[in-house]
Amino acid sequence: MPFEDSSQLGDPMDRKADGMLKKSWEAAMFGVKTNISATSVARAMYIWLGELDERLKDKTPREEIRDSIPLLRSATAFLADASAESIRFSAKEAAFANTARRALWMKAWSGDKASKAKLCSIPFSGEYVFGPTLDKILEKAADKEKRVSGRKRYQKEALSSIPAPTEIL
Repeated sequence: MPFEDSSQLGDPMDRKADGMLKKSWEAAMFGVKTNISATSVARAMYIWLGELDERLKDKTPREEIRDSIPLLRSATAFLADASAESIRFSAKEAAFANTARRALWMKAWSGDKASKAKLCSIPFSGEYVFGPTLDKILEKAADKEKRVSGRKRYQKEALSSIPAPTEIL
C-alpha cells in the first residue's frame, strides 16, 4: 500500500472504521504483551513454589522459607494486576471492533455525516451492534414523525374547513 494513514479513504465511515480497527489492533497487542508478562511471572512462580516445596521437605529453617514469601506475594499481586489489565484491553478491543462494525453498517444508510458519527459513538450495551440505545432513538424519531404528520393532518383539516374565496362571494 502506498499510504499508511486513512486519508486516502474517501468515505468518512471508511475512515472511521479504519481508525477503530487500528485502535482495536493496538488494544489487542497491549493485551498480548500483558499476557506474555503474566505467563512469564506465572511460570517463574511455579518454579519458586517447587523450590519452596523442596525446602520444606529438606527441613530448611523457617526464616529462610519466610524470606521467599515477599517475592511470591509480589508475583501474585502482579498476576492480579495483569489479569485486570488484560480484561481492560480486551474490553477496549471489543468496543473498537464494534464501532468499526457500526461504521460499516452506517455506510449503507443515507443519513448525514453528523448523525452517522453520533450513532457510531453511542455507548455499547446488549448483544447487537447498536444495542438498546438505537431502539430509543428510533422510538423518539417515530413519535416525532407521528406528531409532525398529526400536525400536518390537523392543518390540512383546518384549512379545508375555511371556505374558498370563490365560495364567499
